[in-house]
Amino acid sequence: TLILDYGKEVKIKDVIVSLHKAKHIIGAAQVLVIDEE
Repeated sequence: TLILDYGKEVKIKDVIVSLHKAKHIIGAAQVLVIDEE
């Protein structure tokens, strides 16, 4: 059960990291669009 719990924790951390990266990418894209206008 410890291994399964550890696996779940790692997956949750990966999801959080992915969300943070997505936010940065979206933010950068918005800045580029604003600069073009």
